[in-house]
Order: sequence, then C-alpha cells, then structure tokens
Amino acid sequence: MILSDEAIISFLQISSVPYEENIHLSAKTWIKRGGIGRFFIMPKDMEQMKTVVKYFLQNKTPFHVVGATSNIYIQNTCDLHIVISTLNVDQEEEFDDYVICGCGVNVTGLSRKMVKNGYVGYEGLVGLPGTIGGAIVNNSSAFGYSVCQMSKEIYCIDENGNDLVLSSDDLKLTAHSSAIKTKENRCIVVGAKLLKKKGSVEDLKSKSEKYQKQRASLQHEIAMTLGSCFYKLSKSTLLTILLTVRFLTRKTIKIFCSKKVQEKRLERTLFYTLSGYHDLARYVDIIQPNCFIWRDEKADDVFFRQYLPFMKKYYKAEDLEIEIISDDKI
Repeated sequence: MILSDEAIISFLQISSVPYEENIHLSAKTWIKRGGIGRFFIMPKDMEQMKTVVKYFLQNKTPFHVVGATSNIYIQNTCDLHIVISTLNVDQEEEFDDYVICGCGVNVTGLSRKMVKNGYVGYEGLVGLPGTIGGAIVNNSSAFGYSVCQMSKEIYCIDENGNDLVLSSDDLKLTAHSSAIKTKENRCIVVGAKLLKKKGSVEDLKSKSEKYQKQRASLQHEIAMTLGSCFYKLSKSTLLTILLTVRFLTRKTIKIFCSKKVQEKRLERTLFYTLSGYHDLARYVDIIQPNCFIWRDEKADDVFFRQYLPFMKKYYKAEDLEIEIISDDKI
C-alpha cells in the first residue's frame, strides 16, 4: 500500500526528520533542473537515513535518493513525489585503519583530508564532485583512483528494508557503473567503511596537485555540466571527415584572419552546421564533446532533440553515464 501524504507527514514529524514540501527541485540540483518535489526529505545522519529508507521500502512507497546531483539530470517537466537528500548524512568517524562515512560525505573534502594526513588511494579523487554514496553507486573514478577500491565495507538497505553489508566485489563493478546502478542489486547505500593506509605526505600532495591541474585544464563551466554524458566514444567515418574540415578551417582562419575573428571560433559553428545540428555549437563543451552544457532554458530541448542523436550518429555513443529522471519510479 502506497502511503498517503498525511501518513508521510506524520512519520517525518514523529521521527524528527527535516523535510520541505512542494519545493522547486531546480533550486536543489547541480545544473538547476527539475520540476516540483512534493516532499524533499533531509535525514540528519546515517541512522535517520536508515529509518527513512526502511519506512518507505517496507510500505512499498516509491522514492528517489539524491546526493550532490552532479550526475543526475531531472527534467523540468518531471515532478517527483518523494526525494531523499543525503547531503546532511555527512558524518565521519575515524579509526586507526579506516574511516566510517555517511553516504552524504563529500568526496573531494574527504579526499583532500586523506591526502593531507598521508593516506594512500585518495590523491586522484580531489576535485571529483559528488558524495561517497553516489561515487559507490556510479563507481566514480579519476586518474585510476576510485572510492569503491577504497571501500572495505558498504552499508546498505536492501529492497525489503533490511540492513545489508556489501564488499566492493559484491558490486560487480564495470566502468562507471555497478550492480546497484544497473538495479541488479536493488539496495540503497547509506554509508561505507573506507581504508586508511599510510604513505608519504609529500608524495601524495605532489600527485594530488598534478591531478588537480590536469582536471582543471579539461573543465569548463563546471556548475552547468554533469561531466561525461556517455561511457565511451567511438569516432565514425563521417566524424573523421567533419573533424578534418574543422581542422583545415581553423588553420585557414588562423593564417588569414585577425585575432578578433579567431576568437569567435567560427570553425565550431561550421562543424555543427555541417553535421546537421547547428545549435550544439552553443551547448557542447569546447574541448570535450562528451560534455553538454545546460546554459539556458533552451538547453533541455537541445539535449534531447540534437545532442543525443548527434552523439549516437557521429560518436557511436550508446550508453549514458549520467542518470536521467523523467518519471516518479524508484
């Protein structure tokens, strides 16, 4: 039986769980997208997170769990009934050989502290957006480092509302995915025990700084993107031809045109016009074609009408890395 709104409000108030009603999800999401959230629930810690998740699972009431939303695109036309935010589940408890983290702990913040204290395995993760919970579900990684490889135990609630402890092996990890993300294992991550292994502070700082510089050189308009949209790209023959035309056009402009004209990057406009998707010149990252920019309200239409078919046709991109939420199903 799906819970009534009155029952939900009663449960949240009795359990002292913070929540908001009828909020604009665009005010809560990374790329400022989303419709109305009937209930936006913000558990205060891991135990409260468990209580809330178990309540809805045991009462067979659908909900969405979100963290920093740096990998989730909620359409503006999508109104969600129940959204559980993990951002306040950000407590950390340190022990000699490990740290227990709530699912809402910020990956960059934790990694920066680990590097500072000389713990190996986090130096490539400084700058990675998102939360520990999201990073585990998505098997997020950077420069060969991942939260999953540092996870000794992963604390979850299974689909029946029972406590469950998984290892990284149980997740059946693939590139940027896991059994939880594919729904093969239908559970909710509420926290994790992460390893602490001593190394050289100076060496870790040096590596971390190098990786941060590399990351910065590839990032543009971070707040309005979700990073890579697809798992992998494979160039088509058509794309090779277009890239050649763009390269020659760029060289010609550089030789014969003023710097002011060069800065307009007319070869990009020509590239997307010839491809049949003219509007993409404004919404695709200058360096990374796998990165879409939600620059304005028109971007939502352009993403579906032009970007997805363009990537499929020219880059043979099939599997999305980002999650698109367009209805209210768990």
